Amino acid sequence: MRFLGLERNQLEGGVPPALGDLTELDSLYLQGNQLTGSIPTELSRLTRLLDLSLRDNRLTGEIPASLGDLGGLLQLSLQRNQLEGDLPAALGNMSALGGLAGLQELTLGDNRLTGEIPAVLGELSELRRLALQRNELEGELPASLGNLAALERLHLQENNFRGPIPDRLGNLDDLVELPLRDNEFTGEIPASLGRLTLLLQLALQDNLLEGPVPASLGNLTALEHLWLNGNAGLTGALPLELGRLTELRTLDLRDTELCAPRDSAFRAWLEGIETRRGVWACPSPDQQLLEELFRATDGDDWTDNAGWLAARRLGDWYGVTTRSGTGHVSRLELGDNALRGEIPSSLGDLADVEVLRLHGNRLTGAIPPSLGNLAGLLELSLRDNGLTGSIPDSLGELTGLQQLALQGNRLQRDLARLAGRPDGTGAPSCSREWFD
Repeated sequence: MRFLGLERNQLEGGVPPALGDLTELDSLYLQGNQLTGSIPTELSRLTRLLDLSLRDNRLTGEIPASLGDLGGLLQLSLQRNQLEGDLPAALGNMSALGGLAGLQELTLGDNRLTGEIPAVLGELSELRRLALQRNELEGELPASLGNLAALERLHLQENNFRGPIPDRLGNLDDLVELPLRDNEFTGEIPASLGRLTLLLQLALQDNLLEGPVPASLGNLTALEHLWLNGNAGLTGALPLELGRLTELRTLDLRDTELCAPRDSAFRAWLEGIETRRGVWACPSPDQQLLEELFRATDGDDWTDNAGWLAARRLGDWYGVTTRSGTGHVSRLELGDNALRGEIPSSLGDLADVEVLRLHGNRLTGAIPPSLGNLAGLLELSLRDNGLTGSIPDSLGELTGLQQLALQGNRLQRDLARLAGRPDGTGAPSCSREWFD
């Protein structure tokens, strides 16, 4: 007998050790039954066996190391049982004993296997699929997995692996699926993964990864699904190179500190992705400037600070209006809002602001000369505060200014100095009454 297929027949009881006497057998399919007990070591006598499938049963005990003697085996399928113990190193034996030199599929997922992956599994040079998902395996991944040159699918998700993702996984040129999710991997995403140009799925979610996303992932032009969510240490802007992933259908960044650049081409690429989760625009430079203003003027005690430091869109912050497209601040209106303290000089870097209203607060100190950098400013209202010192000469450079309100402060009123000229020519085209 060369073929024995009894799959999905509701068979019960143990696997008969006598099957080891069928020495001409090349295929043994017993999957999808209700078989119990341990895997008989006698099966190692089936030296002509090519396929051994015992998956989807209720088998218990350890995987017999003697299965490593099946030198011609192409497929070993034991997933979805209740097997336990360590992975036998003998499964990767490719020495003079023959071992599993021709093994193409090793699927042991959904069991209760423990311990580390034996480094010797990296010698299974013909292996195309290695599935160890949903076990209790632990330790660091052996770098030798990078020797599995024929590997197409590496399923290691939902274990307790830790340490860095080995750089040598980038050597697996034929890989199409790499789910490493739900482990305890640490460190940065290896740039070497960008060499896996046939990859369709990269699942790195729910680990302890940190740092930026490497630009090299932009080389994965066949990629359809990219999951990075659940890695709180991942930070920074997504590299613009990801815009080359024209086949991408899923991008998940939830529970990370990653953000999307405001580049228009990159935004257009994002809009073409079917499923986007946790994808937010990176903070504009303006956001950092407003955060400085908030901290410098006791923002927690403002009359109204709705959205500040909480909402991701600046336009959702109280008193802030932004330009469509760029997201830059065009109007900042925080009059009569209990701001207290000095105006930070960094406010002069709000390059696109046209209206700046900070009147009726408790602002003190000098007017920052940097406000003269706001070349597009049309209205500046700082009245009714406690500002002191001279009016900065730099305000004279605001030639487009239409309204300037500084009354109700303790400023030195030398209007001629605004233009930096003795006669005041070239001063802003605003009414003098705004100073009174």
